[in-house]
Amino acid sequence: MKKENKLPGFALICCLFISISTGCTTSSNNVTQPSGTVINVSGEWNGPWTSSVFIALNVKGTFKATVVQSGTVLTGTINVPEIGMTNAQLKGTVDTTNITFGDIDNKIVFTGVVSGNSSASGTYIYAYAPLNDNGTWSGTKK
Repeated sequence: MKKENKLPGFALICCLFISISTGCTTSSNNVTQPSGTVINVSGEWNGPWTSSVFIALNVKGTFKATVVQSGTVLTGTINVPEIGMTNAQLKGTVDTTNITFGDIDNKIVFTGVVSGNSSASGTYIYAYAPLNDNGTWSGTKK
C-alpha cells in the first residue's frame, strides 16, 4: 500500500486561508488599501469649513493643520482663525481612511474620510459654550 502525501493539499488550503484573511478592502471613496493599512497623513493640511447651524448668517472659515503621524496617532498644531484658535496643540487618530483630529481641549473636532493621501472631507463639531456649532469641512494636503 502506497502512502499518500497530504502535505501539498494542506499547504494549498493554508495559502488560500491566508490570502482570504489578509485580502484587500475597498473603502467607500474607491481607494483600495490593504486591510489594516494606515495611510500617511503627515504634512500641512488646509481647507474650508461651513456651518450647518448658522446657515442664515453664512458662517464659514478656514483651518490649517500641521500633522505629524506616528502609526495611527496624530499630533501637531491646528489653526482656526475664525474661532480665535492659533497654534493650538493638535491630537487625533487615523484608521485606514478614517480620520479624526482637533485641538487637545476638544473645542473643535473634525471627523472624516481621507481620499488617497492628499484630500479629505467630513463633518466637524465646535463645542465651546456659549456657541455650539457643527458643519462640513474639506481639506487638502500640500
